[in-house]
Amino acid sequence: KFTRTYDLDDYTRFSSIKETLIEIVEHVRLRKNKDEKQFIHIIHEAKMQSNSPAMVIVDGVFLKDHNKLTNISARKIKRINVLYHPFVLGSQMFSGLVVFETINGDFQNFVKDDYVSKIEMITPLAKKKYFKQIYNTNNAGLPDSVDRIPDHRHQLLWLPDLKLENKETTLDFFTSDVSGDFEISLEGFSSKGIPISILEKFSVN
Repeated sequence: KFTRTYDLDDYTRFSSIKETLIEIVEHVRLRKNKDEKQFIHIIHEAKMQSNSPAMVIVDGVFLKDHNKLTNISARKIKRINVLYHPFVLGSQMFSGLVVFETINGDFQNFVKDDYVSKIEMITPLAKKKYFKQIYNTNNAGLPDSVDRIPDHRHQLLWLPDLKLENKETTLDFFTSDVSGDFEISLEGFSSKGIPISILEKFSVN
């Protein structure tokens, strides 16, 4: 949980990150180390003062070199989240956490450092809504007479995600205008992981 969140659209916009930190974000500053490299530092109370840099994350990317922030226009930053609490990760101590979110969320596309690995993530597919033909004149929006509407379905019912939790389960469906022999194929796994496959046939005249 962040201590403070700064939505920059709520404030006067500044062109540089340094000006934005000075004018808007409390107790967060850009400092220079002995090698004249800039780093983001969180100023704590006197008893908690340290020269440790803050951990900086931009669009989900951990930023080792804080100098790269000077290449970003502050007008491209949407939000700055700050955790005003020192913490230790591995052998390194951080004065806090500063998370930048850009408007386009594409900062990771410009990071070419060796320590960053780009991995293609397999994202979950959207839950599909499968069609089921219903001939019921009581349903709103369905015409009172469907005798003149052709129905040439060969697949009468498709339920890819069916859980049978009771001893008996009733499944209803309507046949189409196609006559002939149809198959009922049931495949899945039992509660113990045993594969099950059942095949039955029925005829439509």
